[in-house]
Amino acid sequence: MVIVKVHAPNGLWATSNGYEYNLTLLAVAIGIASIGPGQYALDSFLF
Repeated sequence: MVIVKVHAPNGLWATSNGYEYNLTLLAVAIGIASIGPGQYALDSFLF
């Protein structure tokens, strides 16, 4: 919501306060959330 209201009118590139960096963070967060922790999770070490 904030990306659309604040950064979208400025264009794509982060140098002009655009949404490029925010879009990258969003894509990485969705990717990590969909893949899951895998073998490096604390649960695999503790249990």
